[in-house]
Amino acid sequence: PFRASYRPLRMCRLWDLPDQCVGFERLLRLAVPALHQVVAAPFEDGSPPGAETASEGPDESMPLLLALPSAGRADDDERAAEQFPALLAEALGLRFHPSLSETLRGGHTSGVRLVQRAMDLISSGQARRVVVGGVDGYYHPDLLLALDQADRLFGSYCPEGFLTGEAAAFVVVEAPPPRRSTAPSNPAQQEESTEVEPSVVLCRAAVDRIPDEVLAAQLDDPDHDDEDDEQPEAQGPGQPSANTAGYYAARRAQRRLQLALSRLIGGRGRMRSWWRRRRARGIRARQRAERESLPDPWATMAELLRAASSQSGSERPWVLTDLNHDPRRAEQWSKAKIQALPDDIQVDHFIEQIGDVGAATTAVLLALAFAGWQLELAPAASALVATHSNDAERGVVLLRGAP
Repeated sequence: PFRASYRPLRMCRLWDLPDQCVGFERLLRLAVPALHQVVAAPFEDGSPPGAETASEGPDESMPLLLALPSAGRADDDERAAEQFPALLAEALGLRFHPSLSETLRGGHTSGVRLVQRAMDLISSGQARRVVVGGVDGYYHPDLLLALDQADRLFGSYCPEGFLTGEAAAFVVVEAPPPRRSTAPSNPAQQEESTEVEPSVVLCRAAVDRIPDEVLAAQLDDPDHDDEDDEQPEAQGPGQPSANTAGYYAARRAQRRLQLALSRLIGGRGRMRSWWRRRRARGIRARQRAERESLPDPWATMAELLRAASSQSGSERPWVLTDLNHDPRRAEQWSKAKIQALPDDIQVDHFIEQIGDVGAATTAVLLALAFAGWQLELAPAASALVATHSNDAERGVVLLRGAP
């Protein structure tokens, strides 16, 4: 119903939500049951989730780190985004920590930043456990129409597009509880006999990006030749500045040189063409030298993968990525994988089946990794979650399960 051209639209959506429910109202219906599944289960230390309900004081409540859709999209509602965390807590009767809770609006890597923030809160002693999650979806008429007009939706007519979806996922990041390895015979040795052995622990989260100005310079067309590039800005009335005076002096010298060479070569038109080709070659040489010194987006991911995999031990980790039918991103991932990971490592692209879930991507992949360990289907005891945003930001989370 959202396509003016009536071409078939592929989308992964929940059929139990009504078609008329769109925008942040739909996101709220997605997030409430997902968050309820997390807080309804007992925590690792045996404490019930009721310890974090609204009856407790703010100091006893958990922080909520929530990733929401990027601002500025066709379906954006800034006011609804600001009220979303409060409406989510009210729907479940929960109270999250007022000062430590955060909301981040961004792309796929926003969840990695929130995981990193949660680990900082726990390591600094500000919180015992932190709820990290995200919710996002593309089921909105204005958003789908804009993506369709830009040929961004995956299909037989646009194989380079991406498959849209919707999802909400949450995980609880907590400090592992102490566990006794053996029963001590001497009470004085009680403290020495405890050790930390969590079932699953977040042991590293890293996020990095290439600055926008560097990326823009890297993506410049090397064949672009604009004769006005070197022309200074107008200074207004009055005497010209030193740079402007120098510019016009150089232009006069250039014209004298053109006139002298035109007499030798013959013909002003031939001289102008030769001069432009010579100048274009110089510009391309400078741009080529600059590009060789600039980092590529895939190099950022390769560096993160190499640093995280070095922490996973001797066993090769299970890799979960957010690739989704995009050949450009797949090419960047292929380069990073060749540089940082073994050839026979298992890589799963679950997002290609469930659809792009935007800000919820990191939380969804974390939940899938946890489910793999719980069902004993995971191919390794550690997992790498790798995410790519539309800009040059890349994020990696390393998970490790106990043997």
